Amino acid sequence: MLSCKSCQIHLYLGIILFISACASKSNGTDAMIKSLEKNLESSNETINISSKAIINSLKDKTQDPATKEKADIWFPRAQQISKLSLDAFNYIEELKKIKEFESKSIKELFIKLKNYNKDVLNIDSMIFQEFSNYPSIIQYPSDRATNPEKEFEKDFLKNSTPTYTSAMLTKFQNSIKDIENKLLLFCHDHITRHHALIDYFPAPLINQSTKYINPGGIIEISAGIGTFIKLENQKISIGGNIVPINENLTATKQIKANTTPGKYLVPLKLSFINPVTNKEETYKSNVEYTVISPCN
Repeated sequence: MLSCKSCQIHLYLGIILFISACASKSNGTDAMIKSLEKNLESSNETINISSKAIINSLKDKTQDPATKEKADIWFPRAQQISKLSLDAFNYIEELKKIKEFESKSIKELFIKLKNYNKDVLNIDSMIFQEFSNYPSIIQYPSDRATNPEKEFEKDFLKNSTPTYTSAMLTKFQNSIKDIENKLLLFCHDHITRHHALIDYFPAPLINQSTKYINPGGIIEISAGIGTFIKLENQKISIGGNIVPINENLTATKQIKANTTPGKYLVPLKLSFINPVTNKEETYKSNVEYTVISPCN
């Protein structure tokens, strides 16, 4: 399984803030932020497909005598997670209709995001124990963490162009989808880990530390198959090289970005024996990243 500990939770909008800071120096900033938002929306759709598959699998396990006892405990918790996540996601979607944010709306958003973090963690003590030390949706470095609500409002007002605000809200939605998926996987794991069963999710799971990077920067790419055991003959290639699979059933590799601004692709290949068909399957894709022009 792709462990929640093996995937960095990129919840703070560092890259958006970086791009926004360059707004007055680059005519292409608006287009760059829109491109970033499009990638986030695509990510939301992909994560949503995975989350729905997990929920359906959990529901099926309430009907299986071998898993019913544990599924009857964890399926309701998963439903709570999904409901809280959907409510928070839809709340942000409504905010996108606001043309100009005021201090009151920004404070309400801050409280909503803060409460979402708290509420999903408090669904179960085991969830709280596993995820309580993970970064929250709103995460500031230590020198700005004294009054996060004030910092949050200041960031919003300082960078309140429609394009930036929309991208920022979409990133919050992406963080919610990401948290939801990780918690659902956690619920599913607590049903399957004690049974000699194979749970198969057809879509490989891929994570990259960033889609936008400075020239020569380091990008970390992680890949794995969405199953709860290691698959037979499982191999993962990143950037043309086979990468060892770690104890979390993922392969992770650091890639040095190109030094010339532009879009680049890192080839990725996963092969494994499908436990359902007993046939080898191969998945090929490209991890895309963009080298941005640094502000002068």
